[in-house]
Amino acid sequence: MYSKKCIPGGIAVVVATFFLSSCWFGSSDSGYDTVKGSLSIRSVSPGASTLQGSIFPHTSTLLFDTIPTSPPSPPTGVQVREQAGLASSLTLTLKGVSFIMKGGDEVKALDPDTRPPKVITLTGDGSIAQTLSLDVPVGTIEKVKLFFDPFAKIKGKIEDTYFYDGTTAYEHVYLQTKAQYYFDAQTGKMMDSKGTLDDRSDDMDVSSNPPAYTFFQYTPPIQGADPEEALLCLTNQPTYFYVESPIGKTISAGSAPTITIAADLSRMLRFSIGGSEFWPDSPTIQGWPMFVANHYLNYLFAAFVGQAGSIQGYEYVYALTEDELNQSWAKKGWMTLVFSSDGSLAYGVLVPDGQVESPEGYVANYSVSGSASSFDVQKSATYSVNISNFVKQSTMEGSVIADLIAPAYDPNNPSGLSNGKVRFTLKMQYN
Repeated sequence: MYSKKCIPGGIAVVVATFFLSSCWFGSSDSGYDTVKGSLSIRSVSPGASTLQGSIFPHTSTLLFDTIPTSPPSPPTGVQVREQAGLASSLTLTLKGVSFIMKGGDEVKALDPDTRPPKVITLTGDGSIAQTLSLDVPVGTIEKVKLFFDPFAKIKGKIEDTYFYDGTTAYEHVYLQTKAQYYFDAQTGKMMDSKGTLDDRSDDMDVSSNPPAYTFFQYTPPIQGADPEEALLCLTNQPTYFYVESPIGKTISAGSAPTITIAADLSRMLRFSIGGSEFWPDSPTIQGWPMFVANHYLNYLFAAFVGQAGSIQGYEYVYALTEDELNQSWAKKGWMTLVFSSDGSLAYGVLVPDGQVESPEGYVANYSVSGSASSFDVQKSATYSVNISNFVKQSTMEGSVIADLIAPAYDPNNPSGLSNGKVRFTLKMQYN
């Protein structure tokens, strides 16, 4: 499908090729004609992702008051409460697939009530993880909806990161996943898995004795990274975690479309301070300030019709002025752009490393004038910012500084962004 050019980040590609069968399957349970298709899930190599072995045991907890640092003071109100990076592996259990049609109908292609689940491990090794057969509805498909088990497994490390908790700033922090503890969003409690990730029946509620950490810090060069596979609770719902990816294409009778879903591993791993939208109200539980989480997973799945011409990944940095882009507290994130074979944009998304005051959302209204492009970053139906003077890069580490134009200040949305600068640096190119 693609030829690998350079992949310092990670992309797992899910390719669903739908072909017209010799006969119709009649109507689905939603009244739509369908064609028989197949779905292949492929994980593409990130390039160099080997993990250095540990020399010393990792027994130290991540305590802020023990981290040596002397960073500059961020401006008032600037907070970085979360850091993200490449996951070396992510294992999900796919339970169902459905299509959201124009008008709102949901057509099941893989019914979780009647079909066995599929375990999918994304490691970037290029292998095909699963191949499924599906019935695909004819008509305008607005979104693809994937249903996963609420618990996943994740592994990886983030190097030389920066935290600011609203009071104190911490630089040069090195983090890695460890299996011992995880936060259960369904119960609102910290749990001890005892290292048996496939059997949660022996997990213990440790709410009466809060652990000091849910992941480990390591200190290079004395220690090497030694991440372990850890549990990741994706939702507070008991049955499914689902992602919806916009697609907005019409499948015609007699056609043979190819639907591609790309799962970007580049920001799959997230270490959170102070929780996520699943964080419970209990002040006792809020005393556990750190765990592995990912509530941006919905952004990391891209759906589009047809073969992609290229996939690009950019690290971005946002600040009010160009001089501030080099400050450690400048807001960072990742942008994925998927281009079709004719060069037009098929999909784009910006995913922040931190939780507040950073460009976030799907790319919309992408337009090109000469070498420069402009687009909207749509966070919700009512809020978006505009990026102008963006120039698509063709060489690794190539960068461009673009302008961010924010809407007028809204007292009902005081966390909205201000006009500023965004530096984009190309870190991944996949043709």
